[in-house]
Amino acid sequence: MNLTATQVKGSEDVGDNVDVVLNIPILSNIAYRFVSSKADYPGVTDYVNVHEVSDLPAFDPYLLGVIDGSVGVPSLKNGFGTALDFMTSPPVINGVKDADNVDVEFFRHKVLIELSDNAELLITSTTQDDFVGGRRAPSTGVRYVLNDSCVDLLATDCYSTSSYGSYDNGAVMLEPSEREVSLTTVELNLDGSSADLEISLSNYERSSESITDNTGFLQMEAF
Repeated sequence: MNLTATQVKGSEDVGDNVDVVLNIPILSNIAYRFVSSKADYPGVTDYVNVHEVSDLPAFDPYLLGVIDGSVGVPSLKNGFGTALDFMTSPPVINGVKDADNVDVEFFRHKVLIELSDNAELLITSTTQDDFVGGRRAPSTGVRYVLNDSCVDLLATDCYSTSSYGSYDNGAVMLEPSEREVSLTTVELNLDGSSADLEISLSNYERSSESITDNTGFLQMEAF
């Protein structure tokens, strides 16, 4: 077993990495090996512009028919009363520090069977799960800060300007990603007097998903 602690510049959190290797003899010709690794690396990127979201019920803003409810809509500071609130009410912004943390879990199981002096069978199963809390990408350019005193987005004093810090990201939503990978293999090795033969079968599966804020790309396309 091996335990490692880490700390990085830009984060107050402490990361850790735990590795375990276990060898177990089962019979005189059968052995089992287990390997695991769990890593928790602290994030350094601060998402300074994350919009709080909420679910909205169905409503009839123009008395022309009911509009279905929506899920994950940016919360309004002044609450939701009419359709005009969507255009004038400031959003609720909650920054998230050290958002791009990384969690990795790795497992490997191996069974080795000696069938004879000239033949052995190796069965391996490997899985890995990854989770990343956000993109490690600082923003550049002018940072527009929503003032706490703002109650109407049409007012001229709603925003002030500043610069992004070295580890600041200006996305309006967190951008997590996760992945699951599994690999199973079966290998048969035959040692001959004049040649060797190896037969292998494998199965690989992978699934992943990610969330990305493309707001800036949409604005550039619109103009």
